[in-house]
Amino acid sequence: MTRLGVIGCGSHARKSHLIPGRNVGFVTVAGYDPSPESRKKVVEAIPGVAFYGSVQALLATNLDAVVIASPDEHHPRQLLLAVQAGKHVLVDKPLATDTGGMRIVEEALTIAEQRGLVVTSCHPRRSPSNPDLPYGWVKENLTGLVEQFGRLIHVGLDFSYHQPSAIWKTNRSLLLDHFMHEIDFLRWLLGDQPFIAHRLTDSYDHYHVAGSMTDKGEEIGFSFLGTRRLNANTYPETIQLRFEHGAVLVSTKTGAVDFTNHETQERWRRAISAMNGDGYDRIFAGVMLSFAQEIRGGKGYLSPQDLLVNNGSAVALAAEGVFHYQP
Repeated sequence: MTRLGVIGCGSHARKSHLIPGRNVGFVTVAGYDPSPESRKKVVEAIPGVAFYGSVQALLATNLDAVVIASPDEHHPRQLLLAVQAGKHVLVDKPLATDTGGMRIVEEALTIAEQRGLVVTSCHPRRSPSNPDLPYGWVKENLTGLVEQFGRLIHVGLDFSYHQPSAIWKTNRSLLLDHFMHEIDFLRWLLGDQPFIAHRLTDSYDHYHVAGSMTDKGEEIGFSFLGTRRLNANTYPETIQLRFEHGAVLVSTKTGAVDFTNHETQERWRRAISAMNGDGYDRIFAGVMLSFAQEIRGGKGYLSPQDLLVNNGSAVALAAEGVFHYQP
């Protein structure tokens, strides 16, 4: 068993990391959170967790790995402290929210590489070990779709979530909170390719980024759009793929895939596994399984370069409005 500590014990840490982690070899033995209510809920879900009065005190204990799920601004420093203490780390996104934080992240990743430590994050759209779920389905079937509809020329990702449930979320950039998910999926889909991205809109409840990625000498456009303005507590997302001779629209919530052949005007639909129901449980279990496998010497689903590009591009776009990436 891998002895796990948790820094930041909110609902996301409990539901997405600690509980799924029990099924893949993690045992949560230590925690840090200044909130008595959060500590109480962790103990209710996972009895036997010992809590410490500081991050440093927690990291001084006999742990193999830590999950960092604290507020965003603390991630870079806590990541650095964790690798300095010799721990493997899963740190929630964003790893950093500004350029100073990114420099700390770079330092932490350098130390982790020197010491043979795993540093990873939470990008569930890759659907680790779940290729039947919508984002994984697109990855698995892209070659066949290109054979059917011609070259891919545009990828659109769109989400429409409920209004922020906490006041502090109205003071954050939705781009900084979410862009790394979209760019990570695109880079997973097409590989480590050059791209340019432009910030069109960014506020706490609406963001829009557009750009293009170069793949085998061809330009593929992309548009990432998201809002947090719904009254319902729901998470609909769509994946839009535009090819030379047709289009595919995937609803991740329902699992409906709509195909359009622009040559014949034929339209049809098929059903795949949805993110709804047990889909979210499965993908977070996949994230924790990947973390466990990498600690044990296997290959993880995120590289240090992925972490730097995904988070560095978001920080640059939020601050400067444009980001050029060249591998």
